Amino acid sequence: MDPAASAASRARGLATVITPPGLGACSPHKRTSPQPVTARPPSPRTVAGWILCRPDTRTEPGQLQLKAARTHCPENDALTRHVRSFATMLTERLPGWLVHTVTLSGSGLSRK
Repeated sequence: MDPAASAASRARGLATVITPPGLGACSPHKRTSPQPVTARPPSPRTVAGWILCRPDTRTEPGQLQLKAARTHCPENDALTRHVRSFATMLTERLPGWLVHTVTLSGSGLSRK
């Protein structure tokens, strides 16, 4: 008998001994772990989407999920506050600053 066929035969026999018939990779037994089954945490990309989304366009489930992400992770909470502060600066303060700066005489800035 050729060595490769002999090794394959031994491997099949070993698999039969290790895995009882009918079980395959899954076990029909109940989980005995004391830890409850929890949902998979959202990906960083998903959380970033919730943080960067305009609050008035976020869905109710999205608002609840962002609230949960902020509650469970202080870094997410701090990041959300920084993003909101930056957005406020861009939308409320920057336009007035630009108008004021452009209208200054001798500023060297002009709209072209």
